[in-house]
Amino acid sequence: QWIDHTPGQPTRTIEHSVHPNHAGEALAQRLIGLVFTLEDEEALMLPDVTGRVRQSLSVERVTRRFYDRFKQEHATFLQFIEGIGTQGDREWYASIMLNRLMFLYFIQKKGFLDNNLNYLRDRLQMVQQSHGNDHFLSFYRYFLTRLMHEGLNQLKQKRQPDLDQLIGDVPYLNGGIFEPHPLENEYGDTDIPDQAFEKVFDFFDEYQWHLDDRPLRNDQEINPDVLGYIFEKYINQKQMGAYYTKEDITEYISKNTILPFLFDTAKKQCPSAFEGEGSFWPSYRTTSRNRGWPW
Repeated sequence: QWIDHTPGQPTRTIEHSVHPNHAGEALAQRLIGLVFTLEDEEALMLPDVTGRVRQSLSVERVTRRFYDRFKQEHATFLQFIEGIGTQGDREWYASIMLNRLMFLYFIQKKGFLDNNLNYLRDRLQMVQQSHGNDHFLSFYRYFLTRLMHEGLNQLKQKRQPDLDQLIGDVPYLNGGIFEPHPLENEYGDTDIPDQAFEKVFDFFDEYQWHLDDRPLRNDQEINPDVLGYIFEKYINQKQMGAYYTKEDITEYISKNTILPFLFDTAKKQCPSAFEGEGSFWPSYRTTSRNRGWPW
């Protein structure tokens, strides 16, 4: 466990775990960066040690590197967008589409999109083979908008009969990210050529996407913290009041609000489970308090 005390920033706790039956290579790679030889000792100063620790254990280097590349790809992607004349709206829509695509890459690598880890690129090639590259209907208009608005944004039983054959087995995601955006409603003739998505997929395919909180082992791994970092940096925080809430904060909020509410509700519905020494509640509450939970 490493505590990051960056001046002017909230204190962050970063943990790197070794699990039973795992070799622990991820942690070992980080610990190698903390090795100092006897020859280093004479000239070694405190900033050298703290700097080495930060470089080995912090994830900021990875997120910043990805973000710098993301800015370049964002600038390139927005140049491909057709049908949106206002520069500000075009930049906004480029951010919306790239955020959606990054989200899709996370769930794609979990096999949630038709059980295909290469779903988006395979569907792009399928559309090009069926209809021709940018011929009449582009990947964006023929496939991607239908996947987002009619597929991921709708219950399966409400989808059009022909949609399953087009998009395959994909889940309904009730989060709002794939709802038609006001910009899409305003600019009905928007289109994005296939070449734009080929470039984005080339960029994203350089990285390994992990939908969990595992420690990043190298500069080619991406987890949701990186997406949160980009979201926070790429929006107008003062105007929108939007900040990425990290896992430690959401965990604290859940433990102190949602979970107590659920237990209070359950106690009203089933008092016998919470009363008497034979119920589960006394032993569970003792265990929970030992973990620092508030009930």
